[in-house]
Order: sequence, then structure tokens, then C-alpha cells
Amino acid sequence: MILRAQHDILIEEELADEFAAIKEQDGANNDAKAEKLAQLQSSVGARMPFADDDLMEELQTGTVPDIRNEHTELSNKLNEVRKGWKERYAHRGKHGVKFLADEEYMKENQHTTPAERWRQRKQLENA
Repeated sequence: MILRAQHDILIEEELADEFAAIKEQDGANNDAKAEKLAQLQSSVGARMPFADDDLMEELQTGTVPDIRNEHTELSNKLNEVRKGWKERYAHRGKHGVKFLADEEYMKENQHTTPAERWRQRKQLENA
């Protein structure tokens, strides 16, 4: 009985330690979230660079012909993508692709079971 009580006390202490570790971890996560939120709020209204400032550096250091050539290349690539999409969807028409059901197949097989169709096929083969 005493061994059982000691065992129960050990289990309770382990659980208490686990909960304490979880609380510490949650506290650290909350601190990290608060810090990230504060950083985001401090950047509100500030000019946010994009593409790791590569574009701004290129605009400042690049020459007009280089920038114009890159713009032309990008425009051509965009037009090729648009052309590909138009070609891909041109055959679909305004309302998409319409598949017509084979009317003869529907007429023949509307009221027959697979076994009846098999018998009909066998009769045609034997005839």
C-alpha cells in the first residue's frame, strides 16, 4: 500500500513537471508572438521593400536600355503566357466543352440489362 502511494506521488510529480514545462513553452511562444506582432505594428505605414530591394538597386544603378530590354523580355513572356491560355480555352467556346451522347447507344441500351446485351451480341455473332 505504501509502495502504491509512493508510486502515485511520483506520477503526480512527473505530471506537474510536464505541465510546468508546457507552461514555460507556451510563455516563450506567447513572447515570440508578441514580439512579432509588435514588429509588424511598427512597420505599419513604412515603405516596404519587395524582392529584397533588387528592383530598387537595379533602378538606381541600371541603365535605361538595360531596364527597357528587361521590361520588353518580361512583356513578351507575359504575352506568350496569355496566348497559351487563349489557345487552350479557345476550343471550349463561350459555355465550355459540350459532349454529345451517342444517341444510338442510348436507344439500344436504355432498357436492357448487361445479360440481355450479351445474349444479343452472341446472337449476332452466331447469325
